[in-house]
Amino acid sequence: MDRSLVVGRVESPSQVAAWADTVVDAARSAAARRGEAVWVAARAALGDPAAVDALSVASPALAWAFREPDGRVTLGWGEALAVRAEGERALEAAASRLEGLVTAANLPPDLWVGGGAAFQAGHSWRGFPDASLVVPALAVRREPDGSGWWQLVVRVAPSEPVRLPAPGPCVPRAAQSAPGATLLTTRFVPRPERWRDQVGVVVRALDRGRVGKVVLARAVDLGLAAPVDLDALWRALTHDAAASVFLVRQAGGVFLGATPELLARVEGRRVLTQAVAGTERADADPGVLLGRTKDRREHRVVVEAIARRLGRVADGVVTDPIRAVRAGPVRHLVTPVSGWLRPEHGLYDVVGALHPTPAVGGEPPGAALAWQHRLEATPRGWYAGPVGLAEVGGASGAFYVGLRSAWVRGRRVRLFAGCGLVRGSNPDQELAESSQKLAVMVQALAGGS
Repeated sequence: MDRSLVVGRVESPSQVAAWADTVVDAARSAAARRGEAVWVAARAALGDPAAVDALSVASPALAWAFREPDGRVTLGWGEALAVRAEGERALEAAASRLEGLVTAANLPPDLWVGGGAAFQAGHSWRGFPDASLVVPALAVRREPDGSGWWQLVVRVAPSEPVRLPAPGPCVPRAAQSAPGATLLTTRFVPRPERWRDQVGVVVRALDRGRVGKVVLARAVDLGLAAPVDLDALWRALTHDAAASVFLVRQAGGVFLGATPELLARVEGRRVLTQAVAGTERADADPGVLLGRTKDRREHRVVVEAIARRLGRVADGVVTDPIRAVRAGPVRHLVTPVSGWLRPEHGLYDVVGALHPTPAVGGEPPGAALAWQHRLEATPRGWYAGPVGLAEVGGASGAFYVGLRSAWVRGRRVRLFAGCGLVRGSNPDQELAESSQKLAVMVQALAGGS
């Protein structure tokens, strides 16, 4: 059988099962002739692009979902091939192992894989590995122009039944409701006043020149009256058209969010990233943020470090002019950085070179991470780690920084927010900034946008 089949057109999600049966029947005939199981990958053209918006992300079969700022949406159900890895550079190790599995199965290299990794190896959450990448059994993709495809990846034996995941029902928009979560308990980790005092300790060290930048995060644990309505929460997050909205499911729950920060995008040999640092309320004059010395100082540290690190894997690195960009209730200073990837490198090499950026890890990394380990009250897990999707092998794709995010386990939700601290940072202002960042997910849980 061919490594990849293009079979027809699927007009609506209700036709997916019939299309998949056609593919499986053809593969079973080939398996019977060979007397052994065969792998098959097939694609069908996407019929109704609007139907993708109504697909459920709440199904336990959903492995991951991404909505990118240009409007591209990709969802994947089930696990055709999956790799979970532990230890340093776990994401790169998982990608290498997965590429080997795809090659061994004689599958095409343009299959899409999604997943992510913890902020730091050995500090993940329970039920979340250091890194996970999944080629789904069933996926759908809608491009910004409305075109797209359904994709099926399946191993078919001559006589064994094939159980395929089904996409969730298309819910009419009139029947969709906001999450409206009822909050029962709130626990700050650490208490806000304790965190503010910790910021003061770090700022005094910064003022003495012991480190250039430290990023300190805090968490909030929420207890809700009912399990989170993931579909409604997803819709609330996608109201921010500029955000990259993601959802990744693991045994330990769901990690989802609406991040403002691209970690790395590869398109052919072109590689794009951005420096994001410096924050102000969205309703404030952008000129205030652009002109404030503390934020410009914090931002410059991030720009210089990202350009330097990108130069390890790319040539012709350039930085575009700085901008003040809105991200939900706040604005950030953003500087795009780009270059041309060297032939021996791919997307995962870029991720390895950049993560953690100074925007989430501080600078220099060793000293800054030591402050995090000393002061942060709970493991970051996948918060601020890389999440994204790419073609197998990393020839094309994008990873984002897992910010403005939540770790959801039924009725329990953990939120994180961090602030970049540099010389001149003010503890009270940093506490207010962290609250503004937490508001993105709190408002979404409450049914806002």
